[in-house]
Amino acid sequence: MTKPIRLSVSWGDDVGVDLTISAAQWKKISDGYSATINGKGYFYEGEQFQDVWNFAGGLDGELRVSYGDADGFVGTARDAMPTKKRRELPLTGVLLLERHGSNVVGDEWTWSFFLSRTSDGRFTVSARQSVRAGQAMRVPSRRRLKGAVEIYEALGSILSELGYSLDDEQISAASVALRRVDARLAQAFLSAPQEAERLSEESWDRAEGQRLLKPVKATIERYVEQFDDRRKLGYWGSKRYWMRRFIEQYFLENGALPVGKHLIHVRGPMGFTDGEHDFTGLNHPGFVGDTNS
Repeated sequence: MTKPIRLSVSWGDDVGVDLTISAAQWKKISDGYSATINGKGYFYEGEQFQDVWNFAGGLDGELRVSYGDADGFVGTARDAMPTKKRRELPLTGVLLLERHGSNVVGDEWTWSFFLSRTSDGRFTVSARQSVRAGQAMRVPSRRRLKGAVEIYEALGSILSELGYSLDDEQISAASVALRRVDARLAQAFLSAPQEAERLSEESWDRAEGQRLLKPVKATIERYVEQFDDRRKLGYWGSKRYWMRRFIEQYFLENGALPVGKHLIHVRGPMGFTDGEHDFTGLNHPGFVGDTNS
């Protein structure tokens, strides 16, 4: 598509606005980039209003056309296209999840999380916040993603950045939404937490850190057996997995096993933060002796 494209929407009984954008700008919007564009403005009952077009999540993500503090139109960019062009283009994106929130002073907001397929066949995961008043927050999109695992990790990363978690129910809901784009991708997304953990472990096993951890590996493994090996709700990886990762991370950074109380925090694209834990047992003589064997 090299020519400018004309979009049009309407609301109420007699309000209609249109927007013409360049081919280059349309490609970026279709690829999942967020954009806010002022329209030409319009008159209603003798008063002039400014129409503002807010794009997020690609062609099949979200389009909001607002005026003042109100939304006139809420739909997708596809909905605003001419009917013929709308039908010619395959479905390229979908709304994955929504999370609603509020605070003690009465502010309310909704986060919408989108997946869009870009023109090079890869994917973008993006998020958009809708607020009743004030300035909406923005978070960077995750781009050039390949496959279910990278999509899962990108979605989890954005949710974590905003203070949310990705639990089993939401994974299932996102998978259902993904069926509209790619049935095989949707099925793979259901097992993405386990596959992500497996790939992470494989990468970790190949790292130079494993050579350094070898003298204390058996000690760490015996210590973490006390923790639940079921995947922790809202995170990929079990309690045992994350405790092992923390101890190994601590050892590689400090050259010794943790002593006393520490806040559990594992850094990385899919990091983990938990409460404080007392590692006194890890340094019990029964364990310490193994570090020198």
